[in-house]
Amino acid sequence: MPVLRPFNEPNFTSFGEVVDFGLNYMHDQNVAHRDCAADNILMDGSNLYINGWHPMNPWQARDGGDLFLNHKRSEVEIKYYFIDFGLSTEFSEQRGLLVTGQLGQIDAPEQSSGLPYDPFKLDVYYLGHVYQTKIVDEFKGLEALGDLSRLMTKPDPKDRPSAREALMIWNSLRSLPSMPPRWTRLRTTQEEGSMERIMNNAMDVVGMVRGSLLSYATAT
Repeated sequence: MPVLRPFNEPNFTSFGEVVDFGLNYMHDQNVAHRDCAADNILMDGSNLYINGWHPMNPWQARDGGDLFLNHKRSEVEIKYYFIDFGLSTEFSEQRGLLVTGQLGQIDAPEQSSGLPYDPFKLDVYYLGHVYQTKIVDEFKGLEALGDLSRLMTKPDPKDRPSAREALMIWNSLRSLPSMPPRWTRLRTTQEEGSMERIMNNAMDVVGMVRGSLLSYATAT
């Protein structure tokens, strides 16, 4: 097992980096996590930081010095991991299965009554909450992902998509002509200074050229 770090450290920088973190795959194995909050989603960032980082202080290099980013997420493969399976449940199949018991970090609407609930739809609620609080609220121009997160956090679990359906919706949204290219830089909700805006715009141009070259290379 590699040394892991929070999934959003460093944070996302381009539109195409937003993923489902593997929830659909986990559900395909008939496993419901039941506590897949942001703190329980980590990533293997070894491709981002070639020389690694301090295991206790992930914002520092191994020797305690400054940590330097070698690659962007969009340039390398990133693996995400769910951790803390203390509340998880494995089933032989997903249909008609309900659970009760200890609550996770977030109180979903269906857990307030104390009645049995669908743990797979609970996971969808949790991931929708992660999308909203850790990505949509942090960056501009992600209204489509915001719409998906609201769908995933519907009060009635029956109104929520499954993990597979949510992934299909997101992939469909990303392929729409009106959506920005995958390499488009995400802009934080905080205001940019003039110099920062100039630098970021220059990075946008570089990203667009790089993306066009990659598309051309793939097509040929």
